[in-house]
Amino acid sequence: MRMKSTPWLLVSGLLVMGSALAADPVAPQVVAPQTSSLKIAIDPVTGKRRAMTEAESSALDVQSRQLATARAQAKVGKRSASAMGPTALPVTIEESLSNAKTVNGITGFKPTADMMSSIQVTRNADGTLTVQHSDGSDPGAAINVEEPASE
Repeated sequence: MRMKSTPWLLVSGLLVMGSALAADPVAPQVVAPQTSSLKIAIDPVTGKRRAMTEAESSALDVQSRQLATARAQAKVGKRSASAMGPTALPVTIEESLSNAKTVNGITGFKPTADMMSSIQVTRNADGTLTVQHSDGSDPGAAINVEEPASE
């Protein structure tokens, strides 16, 4: 039976090509930051685009900064459920209910801090468990319950 050389030739070609690609890494291109920008305006007389004058450009920069400041202040002053993040809780019940969302007939909202409670379980040296339950309205008043450990 005669061996065909075509598969061996293809495999060797792929190996040579792969080693050639691996041997010549492409250097990352460094893009220098541009200090100037292109600003264009529509000429009110001709209706065509033209380069902005220095006065028009500086007026546009001032207006842009004012809009950015106004947007930042609006974001700070307005707290929504999505902007508060997963750990921030509303302060008042009104704020909590104002951010309520209804999906498929079920209304959900974030609870306020005084609605929350926490449980901490600690294993003692003798094997018993100490359960500390604190209510959100008075975090300093913890209820301690000792239970025997089940193994």
